[in-house]
Amino acid sequence: MDGIDPSQIRRKRFDSTRRGFDPQQVTAFLEEVADGVATLLRTIDELRAEVREAEEKVADVMAAEEALQLTILTATKARDEMLARAERDAGRIRAEAQLEVAKMLEERRGRRSERRDAEPEPAADVQFVSEP
Repeated sequence: MDGIDPSQIRRKRFDSTRRGFDPQQVTAFLEEVADGVATLLRTIDELRAEVREAEEKVADVMAAEEALQLTILTATKARDEMLARAERDAGRIRAEAQLEVAKMLEERRGRRSERRDAEPEPAADVQFVSEP
């Protein structure tokens, strides 16, 4: 700290004058002031340490937040890509299934047609006329 420190206060001496202050009172007061300044300096150092610690915690939290935001962004992008891929696959599978159904229906129609062609034609109704 710039300025005066407790040891300077304790070492300070004043010239004596005829009508001056009581040197013992001045010395006692300077001791009290020095003790007060020492306490304040310790408090300042402690507070600075606490501030550094708090700043480190804030930096850690901000880094964690940034990592979480990146994770969320990555997960969202992956989800969107998976949904798009699933929709494409579903469309392709649906189209393939429709083609397969159409093919099966066509084959079934063809077999019916073959069976009809293979069945003998019903005999024409023949009527016998009896002679009287």
